[in-house]
Amino acid sequence: MTYPAHDRDDSPFAVPEDGVDIFFGAPDLAPPGTPDPSTRKGKGRRKEGPVLLVAQNRALVTWLCRVRYATRAQIQERWYPLDQMPTRQAVAARLAALQAGGWIEKHPGIGGYPIYQPTVRAYNEVGDGTRYHPNPSLGTMEHTLRLTDLIVELETGRHELPAGYPTSVTVLTEREITAEDKAPPKMRHRAGARSDVWRYQPVYGYLSDDGKRRGFPDALVLPIDPAEWESGQSFANAIAVEYERSEKPLAEYRAIIRAYRDTTRRTAPQEAVAAARQSLAGLNLPQIEALPVISVPRGGRYRYVLYVCETPRIKVLVERAALDLRVGDFVLTMLAPPPRFNRSPERTTKPWPPSKRGRPEAPLGVQLMRLPKARLVDYLLSMGAGEAALEVLTSGDGSGTAA
Repeated sequence: MTYPAHDRDDSPFAVPEDGVDIFFGAPDLAPPGTPDPSTRKGKGRRKEGPVLLVAQNRALVTWLCRVRYATRAQIQERWYPLDQMPTRQAVAARLAALQAGGWIEKHPGIGGYPIYQPTVRAYNEVGDGTRYHPNPSLGTMEHTLRLTDLIVELETGRHELPAGYPTSVTVLTEREITAEDKAPPKMRHRAGARSDVWRYQPVYGYLSDDGKRRGFPDALVLPIDPAEWESGQSFANAIAVEYERSEKPLAEYRAIIRAYRDTTRRTAPQEAVAAARQSLAGLNLPQIEALPVISVPRGGRYRYVLYVCETPRIKVLVERAALDLRVGDFVLTMLAPPPRFNRSPERTTKPWPPSKRGRPEAPLGVQLMRLPKARLVDYLLSMGAGEAALEVLTSGDGSGTAA
């Protein structure tokens, strides 16, 4: 009695013969762990993705390079209006096609919600200065996803901006900010050295006057239409976004806000700085110290610093630091909204009208003929048409219709 050996078995016990004697030949080895692709479920479906990134696929992968990664719910909410949103299955199929084409890759996420991030090939195509990171960190994943939630709301116009601020804005992510401000030529100079403070000037980040505090916001909202924005373009009156999930000491918040204020004053027009100083003219030092608010010049790099706080305790500490520095409405605070990365958006897509459905609606007579006799009799009696129907059925007309 013989058993056939596996044709793809690369074991040293494999023999070239078609059959192996179970008593004298090589042992019957188990088949390899990887099944034949032709036997997998879903055979016949499209397994090839797009070869080129064009149209909306290119815009989607470019956006993923900017935020690093996102969940399917975030992608669905960012790229489809609520009243024109496809089903979750349709969005998942599109992401699967991009994954099959080698443009994005799928990784385990938080709470069973996978994340999608661009591949090396995608970064080489549309990365624009950002870099590929192969292994997403679970330690910082929730912070990144919560920040992406806020970016989605800002870019779709669903987040409320301060009064008088333009409604059409450009949002720069932390990756875009650090790609410019952490460039090697700029990172050679230490921020703590006074002699280097004027040699190192960040483009998007902040730097204190004494050079001891340097940093970058989590996101930057520019009062510029996205269609008019170009990388490296000069700007002013931006909103710096700081997403705070962990509590810092009060002195730390003071140092950060002071560095934002110093950068704003240093980058403001000279006439704005002179106007701010003029408001203090004629006051002595005790009077200046007693002022509750000292205005920050307009026209500098930042107009507001928005702190999105995870807990009320963090919000209180930030407000206390702003009050100690007397910066007025320069610092805005809000509690973080509930996460959206782990729940699908509520679609408001209208159903197809009857004229566009696959099969037109049947006439009333045909619908009545399809009803069971018991239900048809009940329906006719409820409508008061029982006697008329009986007269038609008992008439001599063989066609079953009244004359």
